[in-house]
Amino acid sequence: MFIVGLPRSGTSLLEQMLASHSQIETAGETLHFEEMLERHGVDFNNYHSSLAALNHETLDTIARKYIGCLE
Repeated sequence: MFIVGLPRSGTSLLEQMLASHSQIETAGETLHFEEMLERHGVDFNNYHSSLAALNHETLDTIARKYIGCLE
């Protein structure tokens, strides 16, 4: 599961709450996800439509690469 949000949107608080569970590990704030999206053509000036244009295979690839960065 990925939790992604804008600054000041509550994601850090949610991460802290989830991290208190013994079976959940969190990665903290990283730039890896942003870097992965940029490599696959996501334009952060037009984030929503750019992200929506990605197909499931590309999103799966991004997710696998991201998890690989965290291990």
